[in-house]
Amino acid sequence: MKMWKKVLGVMTGAAVLLAGYSLFWEPYHLKINRQSVEVKGVAPFRVVFFSDTHFGKWYDTKQAETLAKAIMEQQPDVVIFGGDMIDQYWRDGAEMDLDEIAAAFAAVESTYGCYAVWGNHDRGGGAQRVYGQLMAEAGFTVLKNEIFVPEDAPFQLIGLDDGLLSQMELPKWQPEEGRATILIGHEPDLTAAFLTEGMDLALSGHSHGGQVSLPVLTDKIMPRGAWEYTKGRYDIDGRTLFVSSGVGMTILPLRFGSGSELCVFDIGEGVEGR
Repeated sequence: MKMWKKVLGVMTGAAVLLAGYSLFWEPYHLKINRQSVEVKGVAPFRVVFFSDTHFGKWYDTKQAETLAKAIMEQQPDVVIFGGDMIDQYWRDGAEMDLDEIAAAFAAVESTYGCYAVWGNHDRGGGAQRVYGQLMAEAGFTVLKNEIFVPEDAPFQLIGLDDGLLSQMELPKWQPEEGRATILIGHEPDLTAAFLTEGMDLALSGHSHGGQVSLPVLTDKIMPRGAWEYTKGRYDIDGRTLFVSSGVGMTILPLRFGSGSELCVFDIGEGVEGR
């Protein structure tokens, strides 16, 4: 009987530690995920990519300033947001300080500016009427099925609309010598369908990497639009798709085995092996 009490005590202690880690450490311990993408004939530049902040009930707007500072510390040439800035606006909007979010990100500086796309949570739950203005006040250009070439930049951006509550459409585009082509779309499975010859990198979020990474369970809780490409880097016919596990949380206020991340990409000729 004493042995079983000890075993039960150890199991209880482990459960408490695991719960504490999942609730209070991993969701707020932002890791920097560094990647390099070799593109011949393109002058090196740095992209800082983040996605799925889900500000609201589970991720307080006060975290925006901390996140913005982390972005600045990476010395970005361009900053890209992959959608889902707000979690559930219908639920949390009355208590959210959107000005606080906008002010925090408006302080972010980069060589070629800041850009974003729509996520399904930005389109749904009432957020559609505030997302565009919020991002504009934050200094982000929101791309909706359009191509954008910042002046004198060594890249061009193609931003797709959300594919679940709106419609993704690839605008007319063509590769340009001396420029990398970056495709941005919220849902990775849907974005991958538009990753064609001449593109160098596609960036997505949406999946949260499962948010809770456990055998069998994670595959069952992946959201629609992230069943095939769930987390990390994929090679698709020689082109790179990267799926971020995101920053914030939705449905449950925890992360386990799939922590919050800020993604830093060094892109261009000679960047691999740096």
